[in-house]
Amino acid sequence: MNRHIHPSPGSNVNAVASVPEALSAGDCIAVVAPAGPMLAERMEQALRPLREAGFCLKIRDDLHRGQGTYLAGEDSIRLEELTDALYDSEVKAIVAVRGGYGVMRLLRELDARLERDGSPHPKRIAGFSDITTLHLWAQSRLGWASLHSPMPFNFSQPIGPTAPCSAMEQSARGLVEALTCVRPCGVVGQGLISVSKGVVRGPLTGGNLSLLEATYGTPHVASLKGAILFLEDVGEATYRLDRMLMSLELRGLDREVVGVVVGGFTGCGGSPDEVASFVAERVARWGVPVARGLGAGHRFPNQTLWMGVEHVLDATRGELLVLGT
Repeated sequence: MNRHIHPSPGSNVNAVASVPEALSAGDCIAVVAPAGPMLAERMEQALRPLREAGFCLKIRDDLHRGQGTYLAGEDSIRLEELTDALYDSEVKAIVAVRGGYGVMRLLRELDARLERDGSPHPKRIAGFSDITTLHLWAQSRLGWASLHSPMPFNFSQPIGPTAPCSAMEQSARGLVEALTCVRPCGVVGQGLISVSKGVVRGPLTGGNLSLLEATYGTPHVASLKGAILFLEDVGEATYRLDRMLMSLELRGLDREVVGVVVGGFTGCGGSPDEVASFVAERVARWGVPVARGLGAGHRFPNQTLWMGVEHVLDATRGELLVLGT
């Protein structure tokens, strides 16, 4: 265990981001519920892709707690589960079972644990939506790169037009490949739609717009200066998206990031393409390269992204590449 190596608030969120060790079959993954609850009857199907990949899963008996509420148990229980996983020397990755809401309620206590016990051994953290908060915290306070990825909850969705089997399998395969990848590199997105041309290089960060807006500027999330910002969201009216972007502008985010890539915006009033276009045009006034159409977010397939790792956004050609470390 390393003591007090985490960056201080106000530092560059990705200044010391490093890629934790890759996993192999037989390695241990802690599956946690730091946000919303998971239905017990869906658990077996949800965890199948990770089991079939050969990982050993460490799961609390009460992982499906909190039924009928918006939280997977009391804050103290969710905090204990998450910190136990962070400081468990056998665990090589932490996968959130689902999003929802709740991670930001744990930030003060997570910081307090760091101050008391120092930084745990690096491990890969995976999830999206509400887990955006955990990604931003891990990059800011631990200097870890992490995986913006689909979660077991997504693999338990009923097969249908919005969640075809092939897209679900593709999403699961992408998560497993990222967990076992030694050095992330290569093309992340091709054929992106150019909104504001230019080529920039920087660590990829961001995620769910609602959670970014709720946490950016707090002591728990450091500066995003020099970063390429990824944005996605679900179920937000257009005026609320505009308000969140305006709030981020008023706090100076538009002067920190060097580029923006827009992913999925589903259930936001108009068609996903229309809303993503609105968001992309809205952030283009920040004067940085902007592209849209990245296949990540509340959609199928949901592409796994490396957060905190160096990327190149070529908004002129419509490409996003990860450079690794």
